[in-house]
Amino acid sequence: MKANRAGYALVELLVVISINAVLMAVAVAVLGTMLGSERQGQRHYERTTTLMRMTDQFREDVATAREATVVAVESVDTLRLQGPGDRTIEFRRDGERLRRFEYQGLSIVRREAYTLRDLYGAEFAVAETKVITLRLSFGDDARGIDQSWPVEARLAKEWRFAATEPIETENTP
Repeated sequence: MKANRAGYALVELLVVISINAVLMAVAVAVLGTMLGSERQGQRHYERTTTLMRMTDQFREDVATAREATVVAVESVDTLRLQGPGDRTIEFRRDGERLRRFEYQGLSIVRREAYTLRDLYGAEFAVAETKVITLRLSFGDDARGIDQSWPVEARLAKEWRFAATEPIETENTP
């Protein structure tokens, strides 16, 4: 005669607990990977947004400037843009920030700081063609590749149309 079982055997419970533990471990690993990807995506979004805001402001400032010079301020290369009247704008790197100072005469009217993670270089160049270049350099990315972000603008020109100017060529028969 067979006896009726009223419960589960200890081995069956251990198998179920083991399967649940494995599933939980996999779920935690996947969740950790997803959160890491989300953080990396957020950092990329913040850097890109900051770069776009800074680029637009830089080009607007250069377009309204009459003169540009690179000077050393507190032993840091600084781009000084002389605007109309006694308006002066300065861009300089401060650690992981690119700072913008707007002066009216000798007093500071406005300050801005663009924080860019892993920023390790900012170079300014003023060409004879009145093209101002800002090259931002960033640390190695995950693949070991140096990243740089060049920004160019032309003095006293609307930056949105500077690249579409016709190029003069000589017509030779």
